[in-house]
Amino acid sequence: MISLERAAELARTFVDEDPRTSQVDLIPIDGEAAVVDGAAYFGYQNRGYLETGDPSRMTIGIGPVRVDLTTGACRMLGAVEAGRLGLFEADERALPGPGDWRLVGPELLDAWRAAFDAEPAAADLSAPCPRCGARDLHRWYRVDDPLDLDGTFDGVRAAAHGWLTEWCAACHLCHEDGDTFVPDHWRSPYDVPEAFEMKFAPRHVEAARRAGLEAGSGRYE
Repeated sequence: MISLERAAELARTFVDEDPRTSQVDLIPIDGEAAVVDGAAYFGYQNRGYLETGDPSRMTIGIGPVRVDLTTGACRMLGAVEAGRLGLFEADERALPGPGDWRLVGPELLDAWRAAFDAEPAAADLSAPCPRCGARDLHRWYRVDDPLDLDGTFDGVRAAAHGWLTEWCAACHLCHEDGDTFVPDHWRSPYDVPEAFEMKFAPRHVEAARRAGLEAGSGRYE
C-alpha cells in the first residue's frame, strides 16, 4: 500500500508531466487530500487564482488527482465526476488567498447594510462590525468609466461607474459590489493598483489602507 505522502508526490509528478495541463500552473490546494476506497485524492488549482483570489484566473473543469494506492496509477478527475464524489466541501463564501477573507452571509447582511448606509460618505466607519464587534469597518471605491450623463441615485449624485469594497479589517468579513456608482463626493484615501487587475481584492485594499496609515499619507475625507 502506497503512503499518502508518496501518493502526493506521484500526483505532483503526474500534474507536472501531463501534456494536458502543461500550459497551466497547477499547484496543490492546502487541506484538500482524502483517501476513499483504496485511492487518494488531491485537489489542484491554478496558482494565480489561489494566490490572488482573482476568479478570472481559475482553471475551470478540473477536479482532484486520483492516485491508486495499490498501483500508483494517476488520473485527473473532471469537475462533474469530482462533484459526484463530494470529496471536498467548498466554502462558497471563503475567498481564496491569504487572510481568511469571507463574504458577508445573508444572516448578517441586514445589519451590515444598516451600518454602512448610516454613514454613506465615510471611508472609515464608527459603527461596530456585525460579526466581531470591532469598530474597524471601511469602504473604498474603485473608479471606472465616467457616466455618460449626470445622474442621481438614491438622492446621491454619481460621478462614475465603479467597484465598491466594504470590509472589516479585524475579522476580514467583506462585501463587494462590482456594478455600482461612485458618489461625486468620493476621494480615494489611497491607491490600490491591484484592484484594477482583479476582482474581489479586499486584502489588497486593506493592505493599501494600512500602508497609508503607516506612511501618514492617508487622505480621509
